[in-house]
Amino acid sequence: VAGSDGDQRQVWACCTLAVNAVPMTAVPLAKVFWAGREARQRSLRDRTFRRLLCLTFLLGLLSGLGSVLSTMAFAVAEGHGALVSVLENGVYTVSGALMISLLFREWLTKRQTLSAVLVVVGLLTSVLAK
Repeated sequence: VAGSDGDQRQVWACCTLAVNAVPMTAVPLAKVFWAGREARQRSLRDRTFRRLLCLTFLLGLLSGLGSVLSTMAFAVAEGHGALVSVLENGVYTVSGALMISLLFREWLTKRQTLSAVLVVVGLLTSVLAK
């Protein structure tokens, strides 16, 4: 993608997204179909399962948006791919930890909060240093 010019860069970025997205969608759908009709009906009647299903769907959309933004950032970065990778991993780490704590209704300890703040400060420092 880095050596491509304008329009080719966008096409390669879209191809990369398609290659990443298709398996992530196909495998769960195949598992749902292989589960059997009775198991699917029983699961879909369960209110907790439906709530978790909606939450998982929304988080999947958020993850997909993150993938699109990441791919576009790598396509535009030209020589700064390592910095994009550092930022991406930092954002995933902090937001993932926050989502897990919210989902399980846990309060972050002072050390965990300090760790998240240090990760964000490190990310901002690395961006501003460039």
